[in-house]
Amino acid sequence: MSRTGNLLFIWKVEEVKGKEEGKTYSLKKPLAAQISKVDWQSESLTSEQRRFLTRIFTQFAELLPPHLTPVIQMRGIAELQETQQISFKEFLDQFLDPTAFATFRLNDKTRGLWVLSGPLSFFTLDCMMGGKGEIPEELREFTEIEKALLEKHVLNQFLLAYQEAWKDIVPFSPVIEQIEFSPNYPVIFPYRENMVSARFVLRISGMTSLFHVCFPFRQMRETIPRNPEEMLTQTLVRKSQGMASNLSPVFGRKIESAFVPVVVELGQAEVFFQDLINLEEGDMLRLFTRREEPLKIKIAGKTKFLGKPGASENKLAVQITQAVQEGDESFDE
Repeated sequence: MSRTGNLLFIWKVEEVKGKEEGKTYSLKKPLAAQISKVDWQSESLTSEQRRFLTRIFTQFAELLPPHLTPVIQMRGIAELQETQQISFKEFLDQFLDPTAFATFRLNDKTRGLWVLSGPLSFFTLDCMMGGKGEIPEELREFTEIEKALLEKHVLNQFLLAYQEAWKDIVPFSPVIEQIEFSPNYPVIFPYRENMVSARFVLRISGMTSLFHVCFPFRQMRETIPRNPEEMLTQTLVRKSQGMASNLSPVFGRKIESAFVPVVVELGQAEVFFQDLINLEEGDMLRLFTRREEPLKIKIAGKTKFLGKPGASENKLAVQITQAVQEGDESFDE
């Protein structure tokens, strides 16, 4: 199986359509599945629930690249392409060998399935081992070491990103149960089970490939909050309030520990340039300031306080006697 460079082709069986008795049908789907299609799609997600899942999956796609980058040493972009309801058999029928199927559990009630194409799996493994993302010309079976690396260092990053996307809605502690590499093996749900699947595209250094995740509809429906829009709104409000409350002490500490230059001006004088270059030790300059006049205390070049000279602990000091009002520039003339 040949392809150009590292550009990953999309594995998808083309749908062949025909007509029989005036009805359109697909030859890639068993006739029985088409006849029973109404049964497993009798219940579907509401538009509100779809919007909720779209936001969650979109957030996951944004969180995934930062999790993967330290592992594969390359930056990428992940985007949500589609969220749909589909039977589990139809979901499996779109993949070819070798494909990585990772069964994982979110909690005691919810299980799901990550699907990574063979090229994507080989690409990430090669990058992780210090390569440039080379993909075998003839896709082969994965070795036991490659399976372990893929589970521990790649697929776990998918789980961490997915966990983070849900953490403000429903906290999860996802765990990978097993990994298989053929569409014939992951029979974890009945073939006619109504599934909710999401398809993503991942682009890394010229490589483009798809990956998927799916959950049983009945489990996903129980996971989605009863008022998803209200839940998302409340979450956004809590986040904004939390950010504000968290940032305020930080800014306060930053300001408290910042150094501010303070200049105490004793006075001013004007001299000829010739006199200036001939100044020597012991010479005296007569200032315009009278002895009884207060000293100007300047911050950032602006007079903010007035004071009088003195001493403190054997060091010269100035005692503040007056604060200059904002906008009063007469002291800076």
